[in-house]
Amino acid sequence: MVQMIVFLILVGFTMKFVWPPIAKALDDRAAKIAEGLAAADMAKSELSAANKRVEAELGQARNESAQRLADAERRAQAIVEE
Repeated sequence: MVQMIVFLILVGFTMKFVWPPIAKALDDRAAKIAEGLAAADMAKSELSAANKRVEAELGQARNESAQRLADAERRAQAIVEE
């Protein structure tokens, strides 16, 4: 009987003073994890956009270099003909 009363007092003390800080710590950790996942998703999308911009610029640079090479070949041909 005394053990039951002591147990109930311990449960009440735990529920009032111990459990709230533990629950708050768990909630804070869950929020930090969610923020980290959101940041990772945003970084992934930014990386994808940056990769697309790099590919576009590389394509443009390749086109420009091919055009310059063609111009140089035409000039060389014109010089040879003269």
